[in-house]
Amino acid sequence: MVFALVRGQLWLAFVVMGLLGLGVGAFSAAMPAAILAATPPEETSSAMSFNQVVRSMGFSVGSVLGGLVLAAHTGSGAAFPAEPGYAVAAWPGRPRWR
Repeated sequence: MVFALVRGQLWLAFVVMGLLGLGVGAFSAAMPAAILAATPPEETSSAMSFNQVVRSMGFSVGSVLGGLVLAAHTGSGAAFPAEPGYAVAAWPGRPRWR
């Protein structure tokens, strides 16, 4: 949500990206252990492969959707998207805590 609301402060973007990177790194490191704990030994390679494929697909689809939104907010002949395009691209990635 910070990217959608406060894009004028570069230091804040760096802090948010650092925190997000730590979160993704911690989750990515813990996921194989959780998979191994819940998977029979003979299915370990299949489960780990499936996890990697799903993770890669998620990263790819997220990148494509972000690029699509930004491209939709780029005017004809413009080099960069309009300012509101960045907010629109950031909103789908916000956490949905309840």
